[in-house]
Amino acid sequence: MIDRKVKRSIMIRALAVMLVILAAGLVSTGAIAYWTDSINTTSTVETLDIGIEYEDDQLSLSKASAFLPGEISEFSFKVMNVGSISADIKPVITVISDAPMSVGGSEYKLCDEDGNDVGDEYEAAYFNGEEEVEAQQGTEYDKVIYTRKTYNTLYGSVHKDETLDKDNESGSLINEKQFTCHLMLSEASDNSFMNVTAEVSVDTYAIQHRYSEGAINEMAPGQA
Repeated sequence: MIDRKVKRSIMIRALAVMLVILAAGLVSTGAIAYWTDSINTTSTVETLDIGIEYEDDQLSLSKASAFLPGEISEFSFKVMNVGSISADIKPVITVISDAPMSVGGSEYKLCDEDGNDVGDEYEAAYFNGEEEVEAQQGTEYDKVIYTRKTYNTLYGSVHKDETLDKDNESGSLINEKQFTCHLMLSEASDNSFMNVTAEVSVDTYAIQHRYSEGAINEMAPGQA
């Protein structure tokens, strides 16, 4: 029996550039047209906010110990927008091992429910320490970052328009999104990989939806 403990951690990051958000607030209220020297000193201008959070504060895996080669553990998380600005979100899943893994060999990897590769849905980047390495057969690495290729739009309490805030993937107006993923211990894992533990974490990156078309695709793993 191989003893595995997959530590669970969950983090959240929201990209909220104040100048951009301030501009959005002013444009939406029309205040920019009247923001002159005649504004009374008691007047206030409020910015809109992005409020991305998880339904649960811990990532739970269906199988977090005693992994055997070829076994799969399911985990899921729900992302909600509790802020006023409609936001585009993109999950990034990181797997860090306490011992070297190898591409196509002994490794923990993201897969679908049948154990197949998720390359159509996620882009994988492999790292050995802080250095990114090529995803070639046999390449050693200790961290892999899976970035979802598509994003979802979650409407905000102020920004809520049936046309402007429609989610591209679902084709409807949504305020929360459930993601289900699967972690597999590769069938090619050998005896030298016994008792190796891994940490799985989820970062959800968010950027305001309106006035920032395509900007979420410029966010790289590790940026917030």
